[in-house]
Amino acid sequence: KGLALVEGSSDKLKLAEKMDVVLSYDYLIGMHEVSCGDYGEVSCDGENFPITDVTFYDAVLFANKKSKAEKFDTVYTYSSAKFDSKNHCIYLENLSADLDRAGYRLPTEAEWIKAASVNWNSNNSWNAGNSDGKPHAVCSKKKDDSEWCDFEGNVAEWVSDWMAPVQKGSFNNFIGPAEPNTLGERMIKGGCFNSDAQAISLFSRKDTYTINSSSKANYIGFRLAFGKIPNAET
Repeated sequence: KGLALVEGSSDKLKLAEKMDVVLSYDYLIGMHEVSCGDYGEVSCDGENFPITDVTFYDAVLFANKKSKAEKFDTVYTYSSAKFDSKNHCIYLENLSADLDRAGYRLPTEAEWIKAASVNWNSNNSWNAGNSDGKPHAVCSKKKDDSEWCDFEGNVAEWVSDWMAPVQKGSFNNFIGPAEPNTLGERMIKGGCFNSDAQAISLFSRKDTYTINSSSKANYIGFRLAFGKIPNAET
């Protein structure tokens, strides 16, 4: 429910200059960003607005919670969790992802780009030119010819990849770098309501500020993916 299928193929997907990826497996990815109603947050402007101000760890815990609720395996394991005064998760000790399990998880950058590239149009988004500096209800900029909405703009989205310099070459079922960089940076995708439409790109990965797993902001949310990643490469 709320996800659409992306079929695997032998087609090369460009993640960056001089880097190509093939995703040979089928997977599901959310038709829109996780909403406040999905998340169970009552302090939003409305239940159809994207959830924001969530850390990467919050998104991981939500994915596990959803897997459990729907009787699927949990993808993420960890030994302990630390929360701040507002109950946001700011650390998961020994966090790991078992990609042989069929459960909810954050999409990889490659999975995100493959789905987002279908009918991509950054001008048809909630951006700095039309958003009044705030998020809007999910899919209120939906394109009639696409199963997905809001990859462009509205709120930026967590993906599972660590931030690292672009690797050169071709990769199969790429899941991002195995280790974080020295700053422990995470990747966000898709631009947000404060971004100029022309600056919202399939390939941009960073924010103005350093983003790590415990970061949260009113312009960062997430969408979920579902499914195993066979023979994953880093």
